[in-house]
This record gives sequence, structure tokens and C-alpha cells, in this order.
Amino acid sequence: MTDDVTWITPNCLASGGTRRGPEAVGEYLAARETIWTAIEARPERVIADDRHVVVTGRYRAVARGSEDAAQIPFVHIWTIHDHRVECHYELTDTAQLVALANGSQR
Repeated sequence: MTDDVTWITPNCLASGGTRRGPEAVGEYLAARETIWTAIEARPERVIADDRHVVVTGRYRAVARGSEDAAQIPFVHIWTIHDHRVECHYELTDTAQLVALANGSQR
């Protein structure tokens, strides 16, 4: 990733929001572990050009303190510069994500 990478995730969870720089992205990824015992992005479609990659798929997620797993759709939009990630923008079903993190499913 670039030195000034921007990482944008939904604000619906404590770990969400906009992060800038590799260190902040690392902190975000570590913070996810306080919410999820498992979260796996399973890509279904990838569309790319010279500067952008769009990935659609589903998360398989299990919240801490829960045995329930959910399949939550996502779209990741990546901007690439010199073969490195310059920006990551995530869209997902935030209502389902929050419900799962809070111990209930929609």
C-alpha cells in the first residue's frame, strides 16, 4: 500500500471510519479482532482496469461471544497506484453487520 493510503469502512461499528496511512490501516485490522472471532471475505466477482479493482462478494462473519455465522454482502473498491493500494472503499449491509455484532441477526 502507498504511504498515504486511505482506507474507508462503514462507520456503523467502533472500528469503522476513514483511516490514513499503513499504520492506521493496521490498527483498523487489529481492532476488527475485538469484534469478530472470524471474518472472511469470499469474493464472487472481480472487475478491473488499469487503476481500479471492484470486488463483490460475501463476508462469512462470526461475532465474539456468538456461535452464529452470517453471510453479509460486500463491495470493495480499490484504487491502485504504482501497483500498490492507494485507496480502499468498502460498502456492505451495515444493518446486518451491526445486528450480528450485537448478538442478533436480521
